[in-house]
Amino acid sequence: MTVSSRRRNLCALPALVVLAVFLAACAKIPISPTPPYPSRTRDYTYPTPPPSQPPWQDPQDYPYVTITAPLDGAFVAAGEVTVTGTYAGPAVQTLTLNDNAITVSGGQFSATVTVGEDDVNFPIVVMATTTNGKVSSDRVTVWRGQVATADSPVDYALLVDLENRGLDNVSSFLSAALSGRDITQLLNNLINPPLQKKPYADVVVIDKALIQGFSLLLQAQADGLHLNLTASVTIDLTLFGVYPLTIDLEGVTADLLTNLTVDVNNKLVFDIISGTFNIAQVNLSGPLIPPFIGDLISLLSGTLWDLLLKNLVVTELNSLLGGLTINLNVGGATIGLLPASTLLTAHDFALAFDTTAALPADWQPGIQPDGFLVTPSTPPTFNETTPNGDLPYGVAVALNDDIVNQLLYLLAASGGLNLDLQDPILTAELLSVIFFSFENIDPHTPVIVQFRPTVAPVVVGNADGDMELRLPAYTGYVMVDRGADGLWEALSFAVDLTASTKLLVTAQNTITLDLSGLGIAINVIHNPVGQANIPNINHLLAEVFDAVLPDLLGQLVGSMEITIPEIGNLNLNIPEIGAIGPNYDYLGLFIDLIY
Repeated sequence: MTVSSRRRNLCALPALVVLAVFLAACAKIPISPTPPYPSRTRDYTYPTPPPSQPPWQDPQDYPYVTITAPLDGAFVAAGEVTVTGTYAGPAVQTLTLNDNAITVSGGQFSATVTVGEDDVNFPIVVMATTTNGKVSSDRVTVWRGQVATADSPVDYALLVDLENRGLDNVSSFLSAALSGRDITQLLNNLINPPLQKKPYADVVVIDKALIQGFSLLLQAQADGLHLNLTASVTIDLTLFGVYPLTIDLEGVTADLLTNLTVDVNNKLVFDIISGTFNIAQVNLSGPLIPPFIGDLISLLSGTLWDLLLKNLVVTELNSLLGGLTINLNVGGATIGLLPASTLLTAHDFALAFDTTAALPADWQPGIQPDGFLVTPSTPPTFNETTPNGDLPYGVAVALNDDIVNQLLYLLAASGGLNLDLQDPILTAELLSVIFFSFENIDPHTPVIVQFRPTVAPVVVGNADGDMELRLPAYTGYVMVDRGADGLWEALSFAVDLTASTKLLVTAQNTITLDLSGLGIAINVIHNPVGQANIPNINHLLAEVFDAVLPDLLGQLVGSMEITIPEIGNLNLNIPEIGAIGPNYDYLGLFIDLIY
């Protein structure tokens, strides 16, 4: 290239630049209409995720612990008890039995717990925690003590003790009840069989017989029941269907040492040990005095002996005591009380009742198949004054805790303590507060809350003079209603309730229930969705029950007041109530009779 040509090229550069600028000015440069920041009208809502599988359709992702032995409500001896069970689910990080580490092998576990001599009920809890932090557990409750089948009788279930102070008032009560009594039918029934063996059979018909001025005194002595009786009896009769005759028996007296026992048929038997029976004067009036009047009066005297002593007095006394007999129908089972034995001391007369129990043919208890808890029950000894306040009383009633436990067992086993809660507010949406895996399930899925006793509640006495109510493992189940697929357990939790049950006497002489020393423990049992939030659930449930249950019990107690009724003209005053007996397993109600 020559110099001149190079100069020409260099001179052409400005023209090229000018051309490029011109072309650039004339070109159409595109500009984006969307700003580099989001528009104000953009939808910021999260996209709706597809519905997640309900936890009951994917159970293999959740741990599940099952205790196979012992069974709920089993009765065990003190000492070591073997616990066996199964585990299914993800890999286990820890497995505990009552907070002590145990091992699982092939989905099986076996270990022991120690039940103490002083334990009445004993909880057994196995808890599994998986490597991914999910938790599940199972629980059973066992009893330590003696067991009786549901239809077993309870010996010395109820004792009634009449002190001499009370016998005085009973005597006055019986005297008033029997004075003026028409005994016409009773006499006819008693004399007809003897008359049928006489030549004058069917010629004597008693038209009217009245007891007048009847007075009775009963007092207990070391060797028997002392009975003193005075009365007058007026008898109007007809001889041969034509001739009227009136016989006045004045000054009828009996001074006897007697005994009241119970025979093999559970009937009260009145026995006369020794004594005298006299009629001071016999007055006859009528148009005809038959020649056999001496035989007739002798027959009537003997009949009155049986009637006044062995019939009327015993019948009235049995009626008075029989008013304390109970007959209950619990879940189809019938419980009654029968006289069992009597005891006489120098100052009191005591009558013991045993229970009779009859179960329906289709009886199938849902809990504690072995039966109900019984404790060694030595009948209490009754002194002349109350055991704690040293106060006088007339009659005492002692109720054995075994019969209370029998009734509670029958009530629980027959479903009488079951409770189902169904409300439109109870839905899966509510469960999502506790279980995160329920958040994406149809929130309108129905939920049912059930309460079931897994073991029967019991009452036991203690040395503080009161009876303790124990309701262990009253279990709540949160069940999801899957329609045709049935109910599925999302959660179950146990409420352990203990309360000192004292019967208190008010200033108005009524009885009310005091539940003091209330203890509530709540623990999750089954947690099938396996989330590691059991402590939070326990805390939530505890908050609810701590706030609600005492109020509910308070309303129950506040609305329950037992008024002691009058028996005839006997007023009943209650000086004392409390646990009595060597083992404190009788509830003693001491009553002062006032006539």
